Amino acid sequence: MESKKSKPVLVFWVLVALGLVAFGVYRHRHPETTSAPSTIQPETASSPSASPAARNFSPTQICSDALQPYAVIDHSSDSDLDRFDVPMQEGCFGKLIFPPKNWYRWRSQNADPDDHSGWVSFLIENQSSVPPSDMDQQVPITANNSFRVQGKGTVRIVKSD
Repeated sequence: MESKKSKPVLVFWVLVALGLVAFGVYRHRHPETTSAPSTIQPETASSPSASPAARNFSPTQICSDALQPYAVIDHSSDSDLDRFDVPMQEGCFGKLIFPPKNWYRWRSQNADPDDHSGWVSFLIENQSSVPPSDMDQQVPITANNSFRVQGKGTVRIVKSD
């Protein structure tokens, strides 16, 4: 014998199942309206008239290999270091970088002065990403936070203080 309480529960689950079926049919017929992009790309990034620095820039994307455990560049205990080089990728921010603890101001510069096609952007811990700039423009940074870089070429991080 069925209780009075089980009948509304059964009706509820039947309605849920019908809703899921209806959603599945809708999603199958309209896939473009139900799938969200994995990365927010600025509209100018794909425009042919965009500056070279912005063409392959993503303000939020972190490279998948940079999310692996121990994917860091750690110079935090290198107190005698006055500069280091970091190869970059376009389209996503790379490994987490820890500058030496005794650095309070530093700047970026092009590690290859003969290559003028590079660009760089920084994603500093607890801040928004810095818009891309040409590699030949030195970007001064006042922070001892960890950061990530994105760009084309190899950036040299140089102590300023």
